[in-house]
Amino acid sequence: MFSTNRPPKLRYTAERIPNLGKNTPIFFFNGKTTTVFLGQNPNTVNKSLVRSAIVSGLIVGLLDITAACVNAYLQRGITPAGVLRYVASGFFGKEAFDGGTGMAAMGLLFHFTIATSWTTLFFVLYDKVKILQLNKIYVGLGYGIVVWLGMNFIVLPLSNVPPLVYRLVPTIIMIGIHMFVIGLSISLLANQHFARKS
Repeated sequence: MFSTNRPPKLRYTAERIPNLGKNTPIFFFNGKTTTVFLGQNPNTVNKSLVRSAIVSGLIVGLLDITAACVNAYLQRGITPAGVLRYVASGFFGKEAFDGGTGMAAMGLLFHFTIATSWTTLFFVLYDKVKILQLNKIYVGLGYGIVVWLGMNFIVLPLSNVPPLVYRLVPTIIMIGIHMFVIGLSISLLANQHFARKS
């Protein structure tokens, strides 16, 4: 004969269970109540992910703009303000190059927005795309190449920046910056974040 008793209610508790991965459900049957223990409240996990992605994006953006400014000055004598006005030209076009401090500030804003976007994309995909969880060094270097390809063959052609001229040595340097400064930094920061949550 089947029981007519109501199924046990589910009660959530945010108690931390040692040695368990995040969001691991454990069921304890105690008669009338089934308690579901999770490593963390899912809302807390999402807020933590967003916060870490944004902070990491700002770090990556700072490293990237520093490398870009040093590279531009050593190769062509372009000042940091000139680099930032070039970034701003993606939205404002040629008039960005005649702008002053305000235009450079807009370029800095655009730069950090782009850096944070690529970083957030990696963080969001980390749990969903298993290949990103492999060797963090190789994954980071590979992601740097993906970022370079995405920027140079999708984002920049759709923007208002002047047409790009690819020369061998400068191109190799820029790919290297994307690999070691951007991609590797994103991978290391993401691994640090998810290691804390596991």
